[in-house]
Amino acid sequence: MKPSSNGEETPGTMTDTVLGADPPIEKVHPGLQPALVFASYPLTPIVLISVMAVYYILFRSGPADGKNTPAQVKSTR
Repeated sequence: MKPSSNGEETPGTMTDTVLGADPPIEKVHPGLQPALVFASYPLTPIVLISVMAVYYILFRSGPADGKNTPAQVKSTR
């Protein structure tokens, strides 16, 4: 059995999938792999920018309580 026209799986296709009798995805959907790669590429910079923003918000933008201020140096002039 094949998937119906509205995209629903039929019991025959699920059985083929479980038994490993379905065709490889490269033959059924030849353009899927490049589409997945190019669709996931924009997610990488978004995740990296989000991680950097969370790090900055949680650890770098805390109140200056004097612990990290530079020590006063006495001038000899």
